[in-house]
Order: sequence, then C-alpha cells, then structure tokens
Amino acid sequence: MEHEFERNARTAEAEQSKRAASRVKPTEPDRAGKQSAQRSVGDVERELRGIDEAVKSRTSEGRAEQAERRRAEQEAHQRAEAERRAAEEQQRIASRRYIGRDWEPER
Repeated sequence: MEHEFERNARTAEAEQSKRAASRVKPTEPDRAGKQSAQRSVGDVERELRGIDEAVKSRTSEGRAEQAERRRAEQEAHQRAEAERRAAEEQQRIASRRYIGRDWEPER
C-alpha cells in the first residue's frame, strides 16, 4: 500500500511538472541550437520569398533572366574595352603628331 502511494505521488509530480513546462516558453536554445519560440508571419514570408527566388533561379524563366543579365554585363564590358582602345589610339595619334611636328633628323 505504501509503495502504491509513493508511485501515485511520483506520477502526480511528473504530470504537474509536464503541465508547468508546457506553460513556460523556453528562452534558451534547445539542444539543436534552435530557438523553440514560434516564428512570426514576417519570418515565414521572408523564408518563402527566399525559397521562391531559389526555385525561380533553377527554372527556365530564372535561367533566361540570368542569361539576359550576363549578356548585358558582357556588352557593357565590351563597350568599355572598345572605349579604352579608342582612347589609347587617340593618344598614340596625338603623340605622333607632336613628335612629327618638331622632329628633324640629326646630321
């Protein structure tokens, strides 16, 4: 009889601890290092946008957008390179004119 009483007391204590624990929201990270608190709607929306962007980048539409961006970057690079070459050529021509004006062969 005494053993049964102790067992019932321990069971009641355990149940009471479980109920108390379920009412208290944990503030420390759990064993996995994640916060156990509920996430806000904004957090969920941000995560969904991130997933959507990742999926889009793997779809044909996303690949087409990336290809267009790469093409535009490549064209801009080619234009800059052409402008640089044109500027170098103008410098060469200007320096030849300057040298050509005053230059006389030594005798």
